[in-house]
Amino acid sequence: MTYELKMPILGFDDVTKVELEQIDETFSKLRSLDGTRPFEITLVNPFSLCEYNFTIPTADEKLLDLDETRGDKVLVFCVVVVQKPIENSIVNLMAPFVFNPSNASCLQVTTLPVAEYPQFSKVQPLKEFLSSEILQTLSK
Repeated sequence: MTYELKMPILGFDDVTKVELEQIDETFSKLRSLDGTRPFEITLVNPFSLCEYNFTIPTADEKLLDLDETRGDKVLVFCVVVVQKPIENSIVNLMAPFVFNPSNASCLQVTTLPVAEYPQFSKVQPLKEFLSSEILQTLSK
């Protein structure tokens, strides 16, 4: 699905349109559709990794035009820096992307206060979230 960015992504200030492509239940890809520097970012559903919750800052809610009375539901994904082997990939839980499918808008939340979310304050290897069975499968 194509989304309009409501705030520039750091380093990609001229990108205004992106495409979110689901790979499976856990992973997705985010692709730039305009701008001078094309990119593709691997994303992970943080809820499939750990107990993950945060409050979307009010300013970001307004930019996304979120309305609970309409029943707006968001999609949330975090950036993964893919490494080899895959279990050494790094997940950034502090700057999630939030997507509002009802109006095709999205943004990256970059203002979560570390003091309120200390459990997300560092990038974490993917292997910290995976079961031993999955790790064994990945290492084959």
